[in-house]
Amino acid sequence: MTSREAMSWRRTRGRVPVWRCAQAVTAVVVALLGTVAPRVADAAAATDDIAAPTTARPAGSFGGVDYVQYDGVFAGHTSTGGFRVPYRITAPVDPDDGNGVVVVEPPHFATGLGTLAFQLGRKFLLGRRFIHAGVGYSTTSFGPGLDQRILDPTVPGTYIDGGIADGNGRTDDEIVADFARALAADAHAMVGQVRDTYLTGYSDAASVPLRLLASGQADGVFELALPFTVESPVDPQAALGAGRFHGKLLIVNSAADDSSNLVDSGAHPDQYRFYAVVGTPH
Repeated sequence: MTSREAMSWRRTRGRVPVWRCAQAVTAVVVALLGTVAPRVADAAAATDDIAAPTTARPAGSFGGVDYVQYDGVFAGHTSTGGFRVPYRITAPVDPDDGNGVVVVEPPHFATGLGTLAFQLGRKFLLGRRFIHAGVGYSTTSFGPGLDQRILDPTVPGTYIDGGIADGNGRTDDEIVADFARALAADAHAMVGQVRDTYLTGYSDAASVPLRLLASGQADGVFELALPFTVESPVDPQAALGAGRFHGKLLIVNSAADDSSNLVDSGAHPDQYRFYAVVGTPH
C-alpha cells in the first residue's frame, strides 16, 4: 500500500468525506435487506474454535443499549493450514438486545477496525443494534504500527501457517469466513442468535471481501458484502455471473480510487450496486 492509501483518510480538504456517502448508501441497503428472507450461516460447517474472551470491557451505550467489547483468540485450521489469531467482538451486554446481524470486518493494516471506529462509526452501527466482529487474518507488517492486519500484534502465540506468503508474513482470507461461521456456533453467549452476517472493509482491507467472493468462500456465509474505497484486480461481477456468491454486493468508492473494473455492467441488478462519489479523497 502507498502512503496515500495509508494516510489520506485523515484529509478531506473540504470535500465530501466518502464515509458519509457510504453511511447513507448502507442505510438504504440495510432497509432493503429487511425485506429479504435472511440466510443463516451454516453453523454445522464451523470446525474452528472461538475461545472464551480473555477480557470484556464496557464499550458505551447507543440507542439506550449498553455494549461490551470482548477480546479473545480464534484458533483452528483453514483448508491450507493452522492458525491462532486475535478476535474482537462488540455486542450488547444483553445479547437479546442485538438485531441478530453481525458485521464482520478484517482489520486495515494501519487503522485496524476503522469501519467501526470512524468510517461508518459506532453511532451508526451500534445505534442500529448491529453486532461488530473483527478477526486477524494476516501476519504481514508494513513497518512499526503498520501491523494491524493481525488485529492485536501483542497477543502471544499468534501464528498463521496457511494461506499465502505475503511480504514478511502470511495472509489467509479464509480465516475471516471461518470466523463468521464459527460466530453462529460458538459465540452465543456474546452475540446471541445470529440471523445474518455482513462483510465489510475499506482500502487495504476491502480487497479481502472481493477475494472471498471470487474464491466462493463467502457464499452461504455472508448475506451482504460492503467493500469501499477499494482498488482490486478481482472482477466481482464475474464471480456473481459464475454463481460463486448469491448474496448482495455493494461497493462505494471515492473519486481517487481506480474503479474501471468495478463499474456496474447491469448484468446483476438484483445483486450488484457500485457507487463512485464525486470530489472525494481516498
